[in-house]
Amino acid sequence: MMRVLAVLLFFVMTTMPALAQEAQDLIGRWKIISLDEERPEFSGEISIYQGDSGKLEGELVAQDAYAGNFGRALQGCSVTVSGEYVFVYSFIKEMLVWEVPNPPFGYVPDHFRMTWESEDALVGLVNGRLSVRWERIDPGLV
Repeated sequence: MMRVLAVLLFFVMTTMPALAQEAQDLIGRWKIISLDEERPEFSGEISIYQGDSGKLEGELVAQDAYAGNFGRALQGCSVTVSGEYVFVYSFIKEMLVWEVPNPPFGYVPDHFRMTWESEDALVGLVNGRLSVRWERIDPGLV
């Protein structure tokens, strides 16, 4: 019986992703995909790196379309890992595209609360409402 439990434990530990990855595991480029059927237009890419202060930082280009309006924003980010959660707080550096035929429409910074799905994917929410998935770009290079 102990042998079966040991084999089962080994299998679970080697095949299941860790619930909480190390902060350094976030470093790299990630593709952002909307999982929300009502808002499939939201997408982007975030690059996470270790800043001069030693803390994780990022640069994000995200785009969204809503009610006939379209925006693409370059954003700076601070990245925090707390337990199983990854928090990304952004600020808009520059609006790269801004098409607003149907005001009122304002592009707000994109803030994320994510959890690890695997070593190459995270899932969570942007701005507390839109379901998104991050997929590591070039996972073999990490």
